[in-house]
Amino acid sequence: MNDLDEIKNLMDPPPGLTDATVQAARSRLTAAAQGTARPRVRSRRRRTGGLLATASVLAAAAAVAIPSLRDGDAPAPAAPEPSGNILVAAAERIGSAPQGTGRFWTTHLQIGTTRVVGKPGRSYVIEANNDVRQWTGKPSYQGDRFSGWHPWRPVDRQTWRRDGAPGTWSETVGGLQGTLSSRASGGGVQKLQEELTFMLSGRKVTADQLRTLPTEPAALRDHLRRNRGPAKEGAISDAGWLFADAETLLLEAPAPPKVRSAAYRMLVGLPGLREIGPVTDALGRPGSAVALREPERPGTERWLVVDRATGRLLSTQEVATRSGRIGRQGVRTAGDVLTYRAALAARWTNDPPKTSTP
Repeated sequence: MNDLDEIKNLMDPPPGLTDATVQAARSRLTAAAQGTARPRVRSRRRRTGGLLATASVLAAAAAVAIPSLRDGDAPAPAAPEPSGNILVAAAERIGSAPQGTGRFWTTHLQIGTTRVVGKPGRSYVIEANNDVRQWTGKPSYQGDRFSGWHPWRPVDRQTWRRDGAPGTWSETVGGLQGTLSSRASGGGVQKLQEELTFMLSGRKVTADQLRTLPTEPAALRDHLRRNRGPAKEGAISDAGWLFADAETLLLEAPAPPKVRSAAYRMLVGLPGLREIGPVTDALGRPGSAVALREPERPGTERWLVVDRATGRLLSTQEVATRSGRIGRQGVRTAGDVLTYRAALAARWTNDPPKTSTP
């Protein structure tokens, strides 16, 4: 078993990771097993479905490719749908967005995971997240702040208080005893030695390569299949690969608007995909969701939550489809959000961030 297998077992992430986040997850995996504080983020990135890397103040933006999603922003007014399908409607809107320009593609993500803790009959859900900020360019920058573990919802906070309001919880993963702590850490921004890349079809892709991707749905789907990296036989379905690639292109990568539009459209008719309709995402923002169920991920489904007014992807999340024990997530309730990745901002800018390291 390699590091990625261990991270997958710990976080139950969707496939398709980004470089620096794998480094951060490796450090956190070791820290959780040893009960130590969370180390600082390393310099390259990859995406996990749970805890990750990056924080600092976003620079002022130049031309905008995706409108930013700020805390406290009022939701955009609902617009009439150009078609009855959530994905097609989103594709039409995002495809008409202007192509932004700038020295850096900067993203602000919140990436979280939840766990059930407490005694039988008095359990509750705790959540931890990383506030992740990245500037992709030459050079690239990244930083993160880890929130620490805390009761997730008001009902969980009430049960946590009745449990004595603990600040640490024990967890066993893969036979290793670890400690989940409420202690926050991180917050600095670092200049990286290499340009940040993105994982697409299991391979590293640069921002320049993203600009050359096909803009027709069938051509994009065929390109992703032809260039797919090696994977354990049967570990990820074709639908799972395409869904993960769409997540990357829509949530964090500086793909042109026409490529994002094609990413939405290539999912239409995907086996196991269904429309859910109006929902709120893990951060409480209204949107419309589609979900994918995969045989290799029993008891869960993966959601894309879309802002219907703009077509932008608000978040991706893994949701329990049944009540009971679900893998390493323990005993969960149908509808529980297990992991999530939420976009707070994605834009082009000419300004680098202030760094905490040279």
